[in-house]
Amino acid sequence: MDHQEQRQSSQMRAFIHEFYPLIIVLIVVAVLFVGYMQIIDVQCQQYWWSKNYALASLKEENNSLAAALSDYQKIPPAEVAAGEKALVDLALPEKFDFPNLAMQLNALAENNGFKVSSLENREAQGDNFTLADSRLKGTDVTLKLQGGSYENLKKLLQAMESSILYLNVNGVSYKDDGYQLQLRTYHYQAP
Repeated sequence: MDHQEQRQSSQMRAFIHEFYPLIIVLIVVAVLFVGYMQIIDVQCQQYWWSKNYALASLKEENNSLAAALSDYQKIPPAEVAAGEKALVDLALPEKFDFPNLAMQLNALAENNGFKVSSLENREAQGDNFTLADSRLKGTDVTLKLQGGSYENLKKLLQAMESSILYLNVNGVSYKDDGYQLQLRTYHYQAP
């Protein structure tokens, strides 16, 4: 049997010697394949982990937003105090209130050294008067003033700007008899 074992050993050596480069290539390919599969497996795990984490984060954010919306919907509507309603009505009344406007403009003029000589109004019209809310209506007002100086006029315009009245000054002119202001005021028609 020794002879037969030697012969088999010799045949095995001859086989290995003959196919040695192929065996080495197969071993290298197998090692590379296993290593590559390990890298791909790690990359796939990282990819799925990041996707699952992102999905979990989005679900958590969605739940948080749903809870916030639910809490927001539970808040009762704010009630406007009577004093606040009066201020809102003064700034943006539900209908054009000429007597109140005249009184407010007269007080502003007198506090700044002027006397109101004329006050006229007409509904605002024209191509340059388009508002997004059809219930918001404008009224053009012409205010003629006597007395006062240019410094008084600047003070009056500053007072109008800081007044609760919602006024646009569209024009200012001066004639021998005084200043003339073109104003626009607004009111909000209730539905």
